[in-house]
Amino acid sequence: MVVAMGCLKDKDFEAQRYGLQIAEVKAVAFPGAVSSPLSFGLDVSASTQVINDLLYLTLEINGVAETDVVVTLTNTTGTALSGDIAAYNAANGTNVQVLPSAIWSVPLTVTIPAGSKNIMIPITVTNTTGLNPNLSYGIGLTIANATAGYQVAANMKKILVIFSVKNAYDGKYTLRGQFFHPTAAPGYPTFTASVEMITTGPSSVKMYFPPFAGFYHPWAQTTGGPLTAFALQEPEYTVNSATNAITVQNTAPGAVTFYTMGKGYNNAGYNSRWDPATKTMYANFGYNMVGDNFDASMSRMWIDTLIRTGPR
Repeated sequence: MVVAMGCLKDKDFEAQRYGLQIAEVKAVAFPGAVSSPLSFGLDVSASTQVINDLLYLTLEINGVAETDVVVTLTNTTGTALSGDIAAYNAANGTNVQVLPSAIWSVPLTVTIPAGSKNIMIPITVTNTTGLNPNLSYGIGLTIANATAGYQVAANMKKILVIFSVKNAYDGKYTLRGQFFHPTAAPGYPTFTASVEMITTGPSSVKMYFPPFAGFYHPWAQTTGGPLTAFALQEPEYTVNSATNAITVQNTAPGAVTFYTMGKGYNNAGYNSRWDPATKTMYANFGYNMVGDNFDASMSRMWIDTLIRTGPR
């Protein structure tokens, strides 16, 4: 046995003439292709946005690159009738728009340096004020070739990025609120919560409460008490772009309550509005009104001050 095993250690074996060794196949790929399309929310802004930590290229090897690997990409986004976005729409019954080529760019020649295994590719988007928040927009990229003997991974060479468009009111907010309920919270208890306002239209946003992982409006039964929320109460805030006035509607599926804005509440003169200077929303709304007026025996009421703290 020792002699038989020893005979494998000859020059023909080391030269792989027996076919017993498999050479490593070196390839380059988009690792995100397995979950493509990738999603990203764009701010509506005239300023340039650079999107990092979304689009990556990787070398499918054990270890790291021994030399620089130059990778060439191709923009295969196409048009509304042909290309990657058109193919995606046809396959999925969607209506993703082609992101206008004039407002975005990526480097189409990139280098994965020796000693590395992957790189991040930035996506630069300029003025988005012409985009429609009711629509989504997409781009498509394909790996064309690579140097240093690297092949293109056939099943991981294409990637799509689909952008939603955030309106000016979208973002993270600190909610400083009060709530009235005739039995559960009769004393107008105050509370503070961190919420997100998520674009639902050109001038509408819907409140999302991260601790509950859903579209809820938090409230407290006592000042400083634990936060809770009602089911089937999903307020959507709409800003009148001409006057900055805010109205609120309940958009929960199957909801039977409809909100009334600020009539007869005990904070007379409350002005539900958006303040663009401070990026603050003020909103006063409730339901179970009596003759369209607040009634302490049966009505419910929220008094919101929502201070935007940054993008989400």
